[in-house]
Amino acid sequence: MHLDRARKILKDSTLSVTLPRLAILEIFYSHHGPFTAEEIFQQTAKVCDCDLATIYRTINIYCERELLKKCYLQDGLVRYELEDKDHHHHHITCKKCRKSELLDDCFLAEVEAKLSAQGYTSIEHQLEYFGICRACQSL
Repeated sequence: MHLDRARKILKDSTLSVTLPRLAILEIFYSHHGPFTAEEIFQQTAKVCDCDLATIYRTINIYCERELLKKCYLQDGLVRYELEDKDHHHHHITCKKCRKSELLDDCFLAEVEAKLSAQGYTSIEHQLEYFGICRACQSL
């Protein structure tokens, strides 16, 4: 999904296109995520004046409108990333610093095809990797 489409969704849903809302979208379209609300707050502070409550409200609005989705990486934190039904991926999260990186490869499409052949529909899976990143290894 492109930023122009996201702006159109905001306008079509009668939401005001505000600087904080645009700043949050820009963060996700520039870096994808997943990000915690606090990480989003830190990033938006660089470009506009916005409090944490506004961040949470905006994130919830974006999740309701399927611009963002929640992402749970078993570290107890709720993270958010772009909702892109045409792009499936996974993450690897550092067990020390909690940094999360995107992995574009998914080998489970073959498994899902077999499940579909068995009659299952609306098949989803969630697979996340955990390890220690290079930066934390050198500490």
